[in-house]
Amino acid sequence: SACKKYLNDAENGRKLQPSTLRKHRYLCKQITSFAETKGWETVKSWNLERTAEFRNSWNELNLGAVKKLERLRQLLQFWLERGWIEKNYAKQLGNPQVRRVPTLPYTKEEMARILAACERWGTHCQGERGKVNPLRIRALVLLMRYSGLRIQDAVTIGRDRIIDGKIFLYTQKT
Repeated sequence: SACKKYLNDAENGRKLQPSTLRKHRYLCKQITSFAETKGWETVKSWNLERTAEFRNSWNELNLGAVKKLERLRQLLQFWLERGWIEKNYAKQLGNPQVRRVPTLPYTKEEMARILAACERWGTHCQGERGKVNPLRIRALVLLMRYSGLRIQDAVTIGRDRIIDGKIFLYTQKT
């Protein structure tokens, strides 16, 4: 019931986006299932050891684990503010170590296979307006390859943004 109240607050009180709500629902489903497996019946019995045990059961790594811990901290803060637990035990847990793996560019062989797939895909697929144009798909792949644009930016870029072979585009993180 503590998780249901938290999710109700997240959905109706804080009006979180559906994608964010989905992540909070998943966390609540996991914490409920984990507590039931362990025989923990009340939120009041939650403590630092149980919080750490729950966190250690996760399969998430790197940034996914950090974000999930942030959501757990929010959940326990909600419980704390209602007097259901004594402390926000998740705040006492350190963030997982994030190992950044560099994204390497495609090899010449990989690019050749991708460009060949553009030709095959274009001749076999039907879009809303008929056959998909293999040249447009190839142009999109090459634009993304040499500009570093994200797919959303690449598919929505206007021709007016390309001047003398240079792309003029302003982006920012949300």
